[in-house]
Amino acid sequence: MAEVIPFLGLGLPLAAVLTALFWGLAKRHRGMAVPLFLFLVYLICMVQVVFFSREPGSRHGLDLALFSTWGNTAQSHAYVIENVLLFLPFGMLFPFLSSRAENLLFCTVSGALISVLIETVQLFTGRGYCQTDDVAANALGAFFGVLIFRTVLKRIFGKERKTGSPGPGSR
Repeated sequence: MAEVIPFLGLGLPLAAVLTALFWGLAKRHRGMAVPLFLFLVYLICMVQVVFFSREPGSRHGLDLALFSTWGNTAQSHAYVIENVLLFLPFGMLFPFLSSRAENLLFCTVSGALISVLIETVQLFTGRGYCQTDDVAANALGAFFGVLIFRTVLKRIFGKERKTGSPGPGSR
């Protein structure tokens, strides 16, 4: 995860600009500026790590066997754990931006779909191995992240809503 630190120099200013644009365009949702900023920083860092930290064409391969990455070595376990940790912030931050994302299934499936997109781009660009294990681990990370949101962050930041009441970011 130390790979992320150099990309904060790009991610933080870009997220600040995008947040300022959002802030100006959506004045009625100003309470979302900080979560949006954090989510954009997270997305920029994630894209940098999963795509641009690798040379194009440096990694080719397709592995559709589930649980094939989990081996007997600490290194193979670390790959799976890293993929879970990669999507933990997604599950923690996405519900701040959309009330629908507070739903465990919705947030987990959203994380899995974004992971499928990442794996597909990696397959076609040769910037990573396309593995179903990555999708499963990323979805698990989104699931754990939304659990953390629901059990901890929601209480800390007071994001309580009445049933049927739209929250910030919903239309």
